[in-house]
Formats: sequence, C-alpha cells, structure tokens
Amino acid sequence: MAPIARVLAALTGALATANTGRVPLKTSGDAIPNEYIAVFKQDIAVPQMKAFAESIGATRTYEFGGKLKMMYGVWRPEFVEVLRERTDLFEFIEQNQVIRTFARQTNGADCCADFL
Repeated sequence: MAPIARVLAALTGALATANTGRVPLKTSGDAIPNEYIAVFKQDIAVPQMKAFAESIGATRTYEFGGKLKMMYGVWRPEFVEVLRERTDLFEFIEQNQVIRTFARQTNGADCCADFL
C-alpha cells in the first residue's frame, strides 16, 4: 500500500463511529511552526498508539506509566486538521512551543559573578 494510502486508511478508520466533535487544538506561547504533540486517550493501549504513530510517520512516541501516551511529529496544519477528526484516539493536540527557563542562584555563591 502506498504511504499516502496507509495514512488515509489509518486516519479514516473510525470516522464513521466517532462523535461529531473535534479533538481540541491547543496553541499558546512561542509556537514552533509545523511541530505538534498529540496526546492519546487513556484507554488507548500502548501497542495501538505505537502502531498508529508508525502508520502516519510520527517522529517519536512517548509513554509514561501506561497512562500518558503521546506522539510527536512535524506535520502541515492541514494534516493536523485531519488528525483532529480522530476523537476516538486523541484527548488533545498541541502545537509544540519554545520553553524558556531562567534561574538565579540565591545561596550567596558570588565567586563567578564577574564572569556572568
């Protein structure tokens, strides 16, 4: 089966039985264009998550204790809109974003302050 046919088959598999809502798409902060994280519903088994992610070419999958399961990919927004139809699989989809952290050492260590 051609790659595009596999993707379409995977995406349309349960559309007939899915509810009429759409998977929420979250965007905030300093979004990274075309990078998305899709969080699976808790009742989706890890093997099912991995098989689906592989079938659509997701870059990575993550699983934390069998409860939190997600995949990451670089996809065009039009493709993400198709993923949003899969309410049977996903809790939400979020556009990846830049996260910045700032810290200050407050324990009085000033030995290197001249270099900062």
